[in-house]
Parts: sequence; C-alpha cells; structure tokens
Amino acid sequence: EACEADGTCPPAQVDPSDLTVDDFGLSRSSNGRAHHPQNGLTRDRASAVCAWLGGRLPSEAEWEYAATGTTHVIYPWGDTPPPSCAAGNGAFGLQEGDQGLGAGSHGCGSDSTYPVGSAPAGRSRRGADDMAGNLFEWTQDCWHSSYEGAPNDGSAWLDGCDGDDGVAER
Repeated sequence: EACEADGTCPPAQVDPSDLTVDDFGLSRSSNGRAHHPQNGLTRDRASAVCAWLGGRLPSEAEWEYAATGTTHVIYPWGDTPPPSCAAGNGAFGLQEGDQGLGAGSHGCGSDSTYPVGSAPAGRSRRGADDMAGNLFEWTQDCWHSSYEGAPNDGSAWLDGCDGDDGVAER
C-alpha cells in the first residue's frame, strides 16, 4: 500500500480468474487485513514492490532454498505431516475435511487469507513463514516445462521460456 501511495507501484486489483482474491477482496489496512499477505499482485507488480523496497523477486532456486534449505523434503517443515488446519502448519484453501475451494474453506475456515506467521508449525527450517500455504509467491523465473537446461548456480532462468507466465510457488 505504501508503494502505491508513493506513486511508484500500480495498485493491486482483483482479477476475476484469481480465486485467492475474488471471494473476499484485497488484503488492505482499511479492511483489517494489514497483517495478511498482499493478494491481487501480478508478477510485474510484485517485482515493482520489491524494487521499491531495494530488492528483487527471488529466483525459483532461492525460493526453494528458503522453503526447504539443502534437504529434499516435501514440505518446508519436513516430509510429514501434510498441510492441514489441525496440524497448525497452515493450508490456505483447506478446511478440515474439505479439499475444495468452496465457501468457508479459505484460511482454515476464516474465509480469507490468514495473518502472516499465524501457522508457526508451517515455518520453514530457514525461518520463513507461509512457504506452503496462504498465497502463491512470485519468482523471477519464467515458466519452463522441465528443469533440463536450468542454471545450476541459483540464478533466475529467464531465457528459453515456455510461456510468458512467471513461476508462482506455494
């Protein structure tokens, strides 16, 4: 919101095809969700916010490292338990017994995103919150259908793209 107010970043906006925002609107200070992750971001807008803050989007490899470190585990906290509301590791879009995205299923029944860090059992071994749940996060990399030819130094893979869509992690 501060980047928007500064006039540097375009405003976040609801995309009708984005199920993470159209059911309950944008996370904003004005609607009591100042501590929720910002939704309604395109990859370009997320990149602009990062630049405004003096940084950049992570590469996909950097995102994976933040999520799991040097180990090869299924979830940021290990191989078990799977994401669930009961396990306290957060599972945006999941409510106990409901694998769909129907009414009331967002944010473990809150019908919204949940505040960042409110599922501490889901924290990665590197200390990052919400790396498996809440919202997708954008990376610098463009989409490739396989990892064949990917950089092996952790840098973003920006050439030979299989599409214009960026890589969103969750």
